Amino acid sequence: MKARVGFVSNSSSSSFLVFIHAAFVPTSVDDVMKDMRGVVPGMVCPDQYLGRRTYTYRDVAETLFADLQTGDITDDKKAHHAFFHDLPQMMNIVQHTYHVAVLSDEEQEKFDKRLFTLNRLYRRKVLTALFKRAADGDFRVYRFDYGDESGEFGSVMEHGDHWDRMGWAVIRFSHH
Repeated sequence: MKARVGFVSNSSSSSFLVFIHAAFVPTSVDDVMKDMRGVVPGMVCPDQYLGRRTYTYRDVAETLFADLQTGDITDDKKAHHAFFHDLPQMMNIVQHTYHVAVLSDEEQEKFDKRLFTLNRLYRRKVLTALFKRAADGDFRVYRFDYGDESGEFGSVMEHGDHWDRMGWAVIRFSHH
């Protein structure tokens, strides 16, 4: 994660599609804390605006738990369908590998096209499989929206490393 200095003027936002196994949906803030690997409640999140208020993983857990109460889209087929239209914005699953090979401009362009297609197909398969499991009752589906325009804490919620620590399936759609 990046450490930021000062407030970022070019706001960004992200939507997070979260799949939680039905048997493990948190029923308290403490349950959310348990779902974050390697943290304790008073531990400060690393993605902070320097010189301002610091936010802890407990702050993050409280926000996630509150948002779980209103973000359930498990049975909202229209919301599910909307995510398929946003596939190009989904976080890359297959990453560029230019650092391991020097490609000509023509080869790089061909590679980019193939990579884009592969990413899109793979993301569609992953998303389809997760929504099917939700339809079968295995998972609950939640949508969260966080962004820099919500201030310091909105930025922590969007960019913080807690997403990598969660025991949930999380897909990020960036709106930069």
